[in-house]
Amino acid sequence: MSRIITLIVVHCSASRCNQRYTVEMLRKDHNARFHNQGVGYHYYIERDGQLYPTRREDQVGIHARGYNANSIKRLEMTSVHFQSLFYVVHIIFAF
Repeated sequence: MSRIITLIVVHCSASRCNQRYTVEMLRKDHNARFHNQGVGYHYYIERDGQLYPTRREDQVGIHARGYNANSIKRLEMTSVHFQSLFYVVHIIFAF
């Protein structure tokens, strides 16, 4: 199934800036919140800038009510990690 992506949602988490929130913690929290449907975001960046794909792009996300069908979601841990953001945008629009 192919989706037409018209929107990239970039979100800063509300987690504490002095505490690490790992991708494993995110998976656990999202599985509890979304009844084991996995992480709602397509990509996740930890505080150190490490990028994790967390949901296949052909899967509709669980992140922006009303916009999920045509969007891809990234979550940042701190202020936007521009290098990783540009990398993801380049990958998405290179196809």
